[in-house]
Amino acid sequence: MKKKLAVLLITAMTVSVLSACGADKEKTEEGQTQVVETENNTEAAESVAATEAESAEMVFLKDYEVESYVTLNDYQNVAVTLTKTVVTDADVDNYITSILSNYGGREEFAIMDRAVAEGDTANINYSGKLDGVAFEGGTDDSEEGTNLGIGSNSFIDGFEDGLIGVMPGETVDLNLTFPENYQSTDLAGKEVVFTVTVNGIAPTVGDLTDEMAVALNEETSTVDAYKQSVMEMLTEEALLEFDNYYDTYVENAIVEKIVEESTFTDVPKEIVNKYKNTIIEADTQTAAMYQMDLESFVTAAYGISYEEYESTMYTYAENMAKQIIAFQAIANKENLNIDDTKLAEELETYAQNSGLESADDLGEDVRESYRESLMFVGVLDYLKEKAQVTVE
Repeated sequence: MKKKLAVLLITAMTVSVLSACGADKEKTEEGQTQVVETENNTEAAESVAATEAESAEMVFLKDYEVESYVTLNDYQNVAVTLTKTVVTDADVDNYITSILSNYGGREEFAIMDRAVAEGDTANINYSGKLDGVAFEGGTDDSEEGTNLGIGSNSFIDGFEDGLIGVMPGETVDLNLTFPENYQSTDLAGKEVVFTVTVNGIAPTVGDLTDEMAVALNEETSTVDAYKQSVMEMLTEEALLEFDNYYDTYVENAIVEKIVEESTFTDVPKEIVNKYKNTIIEADTQTAAMYQMDLESFVTAAYGISYEEYESTMYTYAENMAKQIIAFQAIANKENLNIDDTKLAEELETYAQNSGLESADDLGEDVRESYRESLMFVGVLDYLKEKAQVTVE
């Protein structure tokens, strides 16, 4: 199932600004990748981040007469409908295939009677050598092996293509070249040889047998019974998720309805660009954690070109701008703006929780970003009290 994502993005602006003021970020091992994956120079990613930061003009709503940009709908009588997720047979098949993708190295599951093809998940062991010497991070000789999606572009160019047509049990040598902008200067642009053994091919749902079903869930005895158990599990998870995130879904629906039913004469490009740059900065920082430049990260994470990414981010940012403009207009009309006293109290609490000596250490950009975020939350609470919510 495609997990629902929150559309309340305004607070991302505040988080971004506050983080720049000294809030620590934890780094985890999840931010590290195998050396044979497509990685690029971290400095390049940091350079892009710096460029985006410089171009992100910090404009604020206090400098705009928002009523000249939007005509509000009947926001005091917003009606929204939430639809509970219905699990389909396709959802069940996709879930089972994702589980089976980890079983290409297990004898009782692995497909052994045909060659690797595009779209397969192959279980492999490999050893990379430069000038006949194994290089650090280029070897996996573990018993469980590595599960590699063929066509996922997870490894350097030529690696996955070189496995197409290889039979399980066979070992091949792949003569490859690392990218010129590879993170490791010892490997960048260098010709290497990867010796790869294909241990097996992971089955998909169409390959599932009764014996496999029992191995996956001993309480079942047939493929159909196993699929039914997965259907029940996914349905239970979907209902639990709906209950856990009910308030978020209501909030998202209200925000969407306000934007959808309001009329916008224009959206200031400066505000749109502020949000667009903030989103791109966040992705740039994430890319740097994975030791990739932004363009490579976009291709790997979103499966789209950088041009498509920029266009999509502009659309997201434009929607964010519409949200904040409409909410500011409501705040003005309903006297829901955050005064200096309330803002000072909130910022002082934030400063104390963040280990800062005083909120005085926070600049004007932080103050206004925080003020807008608090305003947005206050208006949203106001709208939730009045909204009519229907669940189907």
